[in-house]
Amino acid sequence: MQYTHHAQTLPDPAGAPARWAAAGRGEERHWPPVRQTMPAWLANSAGDRLFVDMLHAFRPTGGLARESELLARWRGRPGAGALGWHEALGGEPLIRFDWGEAVWLPLFQFVPGELAMHPVAAQIVAELQPSYDGWSLANWFAQPNTWLGDQRPVDMLADHPARLLEAARVDRFIVAG
Repeated sequence: MQYTHHAQTLPDPAGAPARWAAAGRGEERHWPPVRQTMPAWLANSAGDRLFVDMLHAFRPTGGLARESELLARWRGRPGAGALGWHEALGGEPLIRFDWGEAVWLPLFQFVPGELAMHPVAAQIVAELQPSYDGWSLANWFAQPNTWLGDQRPVDMLADHPARLLEAARVDRFIVAG
């Protein structure tokens, strides 16, 4: 599988096909609509650069995938006909954002090899989501964070869940007041 960015073709993120091989095909279900469109300030080359920065930041943890590709992988999975993907995830909050006429999801938020939410990612997204939209959530994980010693949260997900949750709470408090 290839991911395209404008006229440039980017290689599939390392390991993504193996992690998603278990997903099958069947009845297509849709997520609730994305609550935001690309903010006007992103609809230019700065927005393109931010998207490419996220591609690079998330590549080691599976990269980014179009929602339509993930839904296609969901179809036909055992039990997929009875429950939609979102319902099967227990309605967990997700990082989803609009860019280039597609909805994108970072794959780090899923358990590798499954279409199930990573429990630590779900906790952090639930903490931030009231104050952050999809772009802001993805950027929070992709950019170095002062509270984490200038480490990127996505790089610390497996080893430092308590520190990540604490940083998310501090950042939410700063944003929400």
